[in-house]
Amino acid sequence: METIKKYLPLFLFFISLIVLYFSSYPAIGWWDSGIYAANANNLSIPDPGGSILYIILGRLLTIIFFFLPTIKAITLVSIISTSAAAVFFYYSMIEVLNNFKRLPEQSRIIASFFTALALPFLFSIWSESNVSRVYTLGLLLTSIILLCTLRLWFAEEEKEKVKLFLLIIFLLSIDFAAHRLSMPFIPVILLLLAFPLRKHLFEIKFWLPTLLVAALGLSINVFVLVRSINNPPFHMDEIRSFSDLIFWINMRRYGQSNLSMIFHRQAPFWDYQVKFMYLRYFEWNFMGKNGAGFLRVITFFPFILGLAGFIYSLINKIKAWTLISIIFLLFSFGLIIYANIQNGFDHTREIDRLFIPSFMIFLVWVGIGLSVLSDGLLSILEKIIPNTSVIIVSVICFLVLPINLFYVNRKDCDKSKYYFPVDFAYNLLSSCEKNAVLFTNGDNDTFPLWYLQSVEGYRTDVSVANASLLNTDFFVNELKHDNNGFIIDSLYPNTKEFDPSLLKKPVEILLPFSYQLPGGKIEKDTLCSTYIGRNFGDRKFWLSQDKVILSFLKNNNWRRPVYFSSTLDQDNLLGLNDYLRYEGIVSRLVPIKADSISPTILELNLMHKYRYRSFNDRAVPIDNITKDIFMNFRIAFYKLILYYKQRGNKSKAKEVFDFMQNKLPAWRFTKKENKLLNELAE
Repeated sequence: METIKKYLPLFLFFISLIVLYFSSYPAIGWWDSGIYAANANNLSIPDPGGSILYIILGRLLTIIFFFLPTIKAITLVSIISTSAAAVFFYYSMIEVLNNFKRLPEQSRIIASFFTALALPFLFSIWSESNVSRVYTLGLLLTSIILLCTLRLWFAEEEKEKVKLFLLIIFLLSIDFAAHRLSMPFIPVILLLLAFPLRKHLFEIKFWLPTLLVAALGLSINVFVLVRSINNPPFHMDEIRSFSDLIFWINMRRYGQSNLSMIFHRQAPFWDYQVKFMYLRYFEWNFMGKNGAGFLRVITFFPFILGLAGFIYSLINKIKAWTLISIIFLLFSFGLIIYANIQNGFDHTREIDRLFIPSFMIFLVWVGIGLSVLSDGLLSILEKIIPNTSVIIVSVICFLVLPINLFYVNRKDCDKSKYYFPVDFAYNLLSSCEKNAVLFTNGDNDTFPLWYLQSVEGYRTDVSVANASLLNTDFFVNELKHDNNGFIIDSLYPNTKEFDPSLLKKPVEILLPFSYQLPGGKIEKDTLCSTYIGRNFGDRKFWLSQDKVILSFLKNNNWRRPVYFSSTLDQDNLLGLNDYLRYEGIVSRLVPIKADSISPTILELNLMHKYRYRSFNDRAVPIDNITKDIFMNFRIAFYKLILYYKQRGNKSKAKEVFDFMQNKLPAWRFTKKENKLLNELAE
């Protein structure tokens, strides 16, 4: 038993590592996955408050694992973080269960190992562990802080308590540069630790090293200032002084802090913020996200074990129960109060990742429940089959918890064929001519493109200009230094000009151009359009991004091809609709009013250039984000089919329809979404 016990953490780490690696994305996921990959590859500056530590570690792993694809090496930060968190959680379970002397050691070891093995396969944790995102790095630090807190709470020697406290302070300060999962609760954590440390609270020799350790951990933020001075590519802010650094750390770009709005709830607290935006996520992890019949029954096992562990610890070890309860409440209901989630935010993005630490804490109760189950089974089986009782109980615990979670979540969490974000990015860039400027809208039509350009070196000639970021000085400055030329008037950037401003009268857009007639004669003309602004109540405004785009179009003088992504809304098209030629999932700005689509280019893009990998694979589930984004391709096919139908070319329309149904099959969409296309194909 001692030999096996010695190697259990190693087994735990490598089992987690292997499963997570082979279920990881082939490239990137949606949202910030792409920009973190680009940042890590270039040691660049993340969004304000972003994970500096992830970027440094990501770059380090690309050097160590040089034989792997760059994106896989960066994703290893997430994979290794979760695998290591499982090991630290194993030791935390041992620490907790050692307080329950009634339970034999064999039961405690079995329960600790299989509960820790279940950690990587909780839905929310697995979903964040196989992609280049930062949340599992925060989970790793939280798991170490949990272990240190437990050991400090139960320690007897004062020197050991002080050492553990200093380590906790260092980890909390490092977490500030990882993902700040623990930051909102530092005051409560310190109060929690004040009781076992009460003998040292008024000693200078206690607080001096505490401050030094905290300063050492926080010093990693200086990396942002040092690196920003070197102007790395794909940076998400411009830091030139310590005041800029403080501004970046405090995330002032995003407005007021959550603490300042804590008493002004942005949604119904119980019905939305608690029930829908936390308890629903809790259910995903401990009662199953999907399933029916027998599958639905077995998905409840983790919750039942957790409930049993909660009751058992309350009855038998009130001190341990109190500590676990306080930590759980901090990372669940405490975070709900702090995060103050806006009503309807789930329509934009699910945020179960925020509550990952609380799911890990509840798993402690699951482990206690599993230890009670294993103890009961052992006491029965040792009387019947004493030689194999431990093996049988281990198999049962293995099936009830980690295998159960693996089986229930595998289909949703196995992303090994999830090519959609990188294919969408590839298709956008492939739509553009050489040296083009492509205006995009948000995270999902920008960050994957920057990943392809930065990490894979694809279509670096295209300048991807995110419309939202055009409202920031740093991004406009970066575009102004674009090697291919992004020329705007010298008044940009200017702090006053970058505020939304009242549009007193429509802006006339005049873009002169020249063209050659068949005989060789050069004619001159002017694109004439009018921008009437954005509606805010009964008044018209225009944003900095509108001014920047108009300034660029004027100075560009048709030198560089200009495209607008299909993801942009009408306000971002500046009233140029009559001069936009639809060519797929982009529209190209042309100097004269012409047909709304270019059938030749549209067909070339849709049927020869674009990638749709795995979209027709029933074994690969998709989320609503992917479905909504890929609906843009269906719309493009619709326009091409309609073009051929209106011109009487039914055979060509049928050919395009059949191609679409093969690549983007009808079963991925609702009956309503398919109805119009089916009518066109008849």
